[in-house]
Amino acid sequence: MESESDVELIRNFLLEYCAESERSARESDHHARAAIETGFLAARHAIETTPLFEHVADYLVALDRSLYGVWVDFLTDGADDPGQFRAVAIRVALDEFARIIPGLPHLPAACMGLVEELLPFAAKLHAAGRVDPVAVSMDAHNATQIEGVTPDGDVRPQGRTHRNAVMFLLRNFENDFANGQRERSAVLFHVDAASSAREPVEDAARGNAIAGLLQYASGETWQLVVPYRRRADRWEYFAPAFEEVERPTPSSEPADVLECFMDAFDRQYAAQREAEAGDRSGRHRLIGQGMAGAKTTMTTQDVTQDLGDYLRNCRLALDALAVKFAVEDVDDPDHWRVAGARTMRSDLDRVTQSFTHRLSPALRDEFSAAVLAVSRDFMALIEAHIPVIRTMNADGNLESIAAWTGTDGSPAYKVMPPSDLNEALAAADKGFAAGALKTFGLFQQARNGLGQASRPEEVDTIIVGLEHASGKLVAAFISCDRDSQRRWSFRDVSFEEKN
Repeated sequence: MESESDVELIRNFLLEYCAESERSARESDHHARAAIETGFLAARHAIETTPLFEHVADYLVALDRSLYGVWVDFLTDGADDPGQFRAVAIRVALDEFARIIPGLPHLPAACMGLVEELLPFAAKLHAAGRVDPVAVSMDAHNATQIEGVTPDGDVRPQGRTHRNAVMFLLRNFENDFANGQRERSAVLFHVDAASSAREPVEDAARGNAIAGLLQYASGETWQLVVPYRRRADRWEYFAPAFEEVERPTPSSEPADVLECFMDAFDRQYAAQREAEAGDRSGRHRLIGQGMAGAKTTMTTQDVTQDLGDYLRNCRLALDALAVKFAVEDVDDPDHWRVAGARTMRSDLDRVTQSFTHRLSPALRDEFSAAVLAVSRDFMALIEAHIPVIRTMNADGNLESIAAWTGTDGSPAYKVMPPSDLNEALAAADKGFAAGALKTFGLFQQARNGLGQASRPEEVDTIIVGLEHASGKLVAAFISCDRDSQRRWSFRDVSFEEKN
């Protein structure tokens, strides 16, 4: 049996360390020396008030809970110490104690640093009655970034449910780890600690603890649980329990993609409906209609497909919807429905990025942010100039147009006969060489999807040859019908990559 003197030896050593740290802080020229000194003073007080157990192991457990309790107190009630220097002092002391005393339960200092970034924010939201999940990540240069926060410091919802939000964040971090973009991350969310599932709760009345998943790029993962209870007019937080766990694997199926897309749609569509009330121009109503069309398009896609096929087909379906609006919407000359569909296509691309780590290397390239950005640039050129072709055809004009977008984003086009197309291509080559162009396209009115039509009523395909500053070449074939009233209806769009 271990003697009490062993426990006292440990206690006296820790007290001496804290006293020396207090003196060093007091004599330093650090701008937060008073807060640092207060942190070490609090650590010393915690050590002094921890009962002296007979067994060293029992004493270390009690001491650990006491010190971590002080650490949490400072983080959740530190309005007068925004830099969290008091908590940092506790963390430094704990890290030193764990290094010297084998068997002392200890959360790695790097994980504690992430919690110090995040827990004060979670407590601030909690005080306002909110239990939104919050997250922070750190890159290889130790630069931290709190995720999903608005410029005014409010949390930006990442899902229609808090569970979806946590899955979204974990999926993004998993992807960032795989791509070497992050070194560590932390996600905090409210739970019912009595539930073995530890699922995020949706309202404050059901929560009694803040849970955290603290992850390293190496795969090391820690789970943290900070219990709390309501006392008078404030929340009281207690010492955390923590353990190393297996990293959870967030689901990455087509149904998850759809769920993330619908989360984005809900936010975007609600914003348009709110703006619609005072909008006499009808712009927001049309944008909302474009978004609603995108929602319908997405919900009709088969979620039993392979993930790569699903992502590709969803993207093509949304592109087809935008082209359909551009071809048919004579009542929307400013192309607001197109803008709504395009917004949702951009959100799909953003969602896609959190799933690419589950794809093969070849598919990762296909769905990379750079490739998807080129695709959006091409679609913007098509959507802007299809109405021009439609108007020309209605006027009996079968000429082609050369259209381009400068690197400054400025669009332009020129109507020309087919005989001048080679000249336009040569001019485009010069523009790309000079770094003045981002995209270029030749729009031709074709018959049977092949040669130049000789009469307006023969046109059933718009062929668009596209070139991007990145070097990518694509041909788009837009199939349409034209009725006796010269109104066009969209049939299909297909794309072919060219060398």
